[in-house]
Amino acid sequence: MCRLTAFVLLLLFTGSTLPAQETKGFAYYDKVTYEAYLKGDWHKVIQEGKKALKTGFDTYYLRMRLGIAYYSRKNYQQAAVQFRRALSFSKGDINALKYLYYSYLYSGRETDRHALMHRMPVKLRQELKTGRLTGITAFDLSFDYFFKSSDEPSPADMPGSLPSENGYQNIPDGGGSGAFLFTHQAGGNVSLNYGYRFLRKNRYLTYQNDEGLYYLENNTLNQHQLYGGITIRLAEGFTLALSANYLNLRTPLPVQYGYNPSYLATISMGNGTGQLSLRKDFPFVSLYGGAGVSNMNGLNQLQTDGGIVLYPLGNTRLYAGTTVSWLMQGTFSEDIRREESLIWSPFLGFRIVGTLWSEFFMTTGELSNYQYSGGWLLYNEMNPISVSAGGSLIYVIPKNGMRITLSPSWHKATSYYFFADDPSQKYDPVKYRMWNFKFGISWNF
Repeated sequence: MCRLTAFVLLLLFTGSTLPAQETKGFAYYDKVTYEAYLKGDWHKVIQEGKKALKTGFDTYYLRMRLGIAYYSRKNYQQAAVQFRRALSFSKGDINALKYLYYSYLYSGRETDRHALMHRMPVKLRQELKTGRLTGITAFDLSFDYFFKSSDEPSPADMPGSLPSENGYQNIPDGGGSGAFLFTHQAGGNVSLNYGYRFLRKNRYLTYQNDEGLYYLENNTLNQHQLYGGITIRLAEGFTLALSANYLNLRTPLPVQYGYNPSYLATISMGNGTGQLSLRKDFPFVSLYGGAGVSNMNGLNQLQTDGGIVLYPLGNTRLYAGTTVSWLMQGTFSEDIRREESLIWSPFLGFRIVGTLWSEFFMTTGELSNYQYSGGWLLYNEMNPISVSAGGSLIYVIPKNGMRITLSPSWHKATSYYFFADDPSQKYDPVKYRMWNFKFGISWNF
């Protein structure tokens, strides 16, 4: 995109020649911001522009100069504020629309970008190559591979004696998953998401039923996940999102059939999740929160989340934040206990060079049967993670609308023996460590 067209120069020059109005200092601020703009002195444009606004001097030309100053300093969040204000003075102005579009694009505000596209003239959308107004606008493909960090613990570490109640205890040995996710733009303010994930987990399992005690060193769990979500843009920088999952878990377990000896039969169990969240973006901060319900692994879960993201530079070159979740799970009857846990997840991200970003994250707390923000990512496992840490490398190819992500992470978890009729009760803890490697690639159309 050209930094400045001749048309913009003409408009800004015209603004500088307007006669002084009633507000004292109008001619001064108009002149000084225009001269600083021509010199590319963005600091002075911003400094004097703020003073002008405090005195009541507020015009299309001042907002455009302020917006271009912020934009040139890559402070896209603040730039967007100024270009929106400029459009309130000159509705449909092509240059303000161009700058506002790129401000949304470079600050990652996709819902606002798509809403703006619906207000643009056709020729302008074609010139900017904005992509589709409706239909499938993005596609994500991802793969996970995880494994224990050592040979310990092994089946020999599983408890030799168990409570008499029916139940089970498992330690994952490794596995992986593959997933795809579509984003479907249904209108200027509504987008849909739908996807599928297949997870395979290899584990060794201690399983006890009325027929006896079994040790299954090679037990495989398969999970099919169907996901659907909707995001609604309520106002500028303000979105509401709803999501839901259906999970089908299938694993072989020993069963007794009549007088025949025990054999392995594939047992199927269905789970469901739902989540609602709200997000509000401001120039230097984003706030989000929500609540979710789920029924995973024989337990009911209630979850609330709140979080903040700070952009000290006004863009994604540097950001930091945290999510705090409160999770309660159990069978929720009066005679069976419930468990509560507080989960804290700080993160830090920054641009390394060019279009290469990095992000570091950590999670602490008793995390099990957990929905991450947006509901697409789940930790569907009874064994709680107490500490998780990792990082991501994110490479963006703007020309192709492509994003490539590589994310390794390390987890410290505990395996317990759970009663079949009351999974909230747990005994015989066994500690283990896991590594996870995730590769993702996405395209915007």
